[in-house]
Amino acid sequence: MLAYRILLVCTGNTCRSPMAGAILRDLLAQRAGERAGEFVVETAGIDAKPNGQAHADAIAVMREQGLDLSGHVTRRLDPEMVAQADLILTMSRAHKQAVLSMHPRAAEKTFTLLEYAHNDLENDIKDPFGKGREVYRTTAAELRRALAAVVEKLLSDPFSS
Repeated sequence: MLAYRILLVCTGNTCRSPMAGAILRDLLAQRAGERAGEFVVETAGIDAKPNGQAHADAIAVMREQGLDLSGHVTRRLDPEMVAQADLILTMSRAHKQAVLSMHPRAAEKTFTLLEYAHNDLENDIKDPFGKGREVYRTTAAELRRALAAVVEKLLSDPFSS
């Protein structure tokens, strides 16, 4: 069976999407049991500088949760990533529009994280960049809540939206 590919997208691939990726992998490992291997989680940024690293505050906050981002390498979103993904979750509505501008046929599989998790069409996961570690903690908690809902949805039927 081919893996179900989930792509998480933010701006620089240094804060939100790497934290979301680490949290999603963790939640899948905890809740999916043997099915965890059916999912591949990748991250990218629409404006990422390739081969960078996660922000120090993102690394520290994930470490507090027992998750390791120290080896994260930033990647810039490209059309091939979009084409290969089965589900694309963006941190904001602007990121969603950037994905759809790159690959208009991805509309059926591209959602903001809050849209997919909670049917929230109005709100975004705000960028914690430069706002201090406490804001990163708040962002991580918001990501965890949304991603827990995503995991429940994926485990019931990954092909539903």
